[in-house]
Amino acid sequence: GMELKIEPMSFNACQVAVETKSVDMSISGFSWTEQRAENYNLSDYYYAGDNETEQVIVTTKENEGKFTSAADFSGLKVAAQTASLQLDLCKSQLPEDCEIVAVGDLTTAFLQLKNGDFDALALATGNAEVFIANNPNDVAMSGFIFEVDPKYTANVILLNKEDDELLAKVNEILAKAYENGYYDVWYEEALAL
Repeated sequence: GMELKIEPMSFNACQVAVETKSVDMSISGFSWTEQRAENYNLSDYYYAGDNETEQVIVTTKENEGKFTSAADFSGLKVAAQTASLQLDLCKSQLPEDCEIVAVGDLTTAFLQLKNGDFDALALATGNAEVFIANNPNDVAMSGFIFEVDPKYTANVILLNKEDDELLAKVNEILAKAYENGYYDVWYEEALAL
């Protein structure tokens, strides 16, 4: 009973757009975080597939498998997307002398990694696998996997803190999708794309 208009924008811009009410909601692979819960109405969880349950660090091909513990990143420069779960994980789990760089766009960040602007890039596994599959001679898994609290392994939709009515509608639709088994079908279709 509502009209859908999709406006593509950067990950960080999606959040600002919800805050400023220039969009009604944002669906962009958002994990639940305490900060988001304080600033937004968050939908019930929806299943985003295996790509969200594991968070990893990608590096250059020559460093493949060399960084298997957090301590291995001591003195290195690691990038993660601005306002992302991966940025929070870098800040909380990597050594204090690891320089953490916030980047806006993952495609640009990936090119920066290949160019040597930083040593590694933190990503959800699904994104990492896509980048590696498309550039197998340039990048690889570092060997490190973040410890991720289960509350961060599904996704939520961000809505303005004042929009309880739309939140109720969104949660009703998410429940219906879950009950009808749509998530597995949609996830398989997304993988095929």
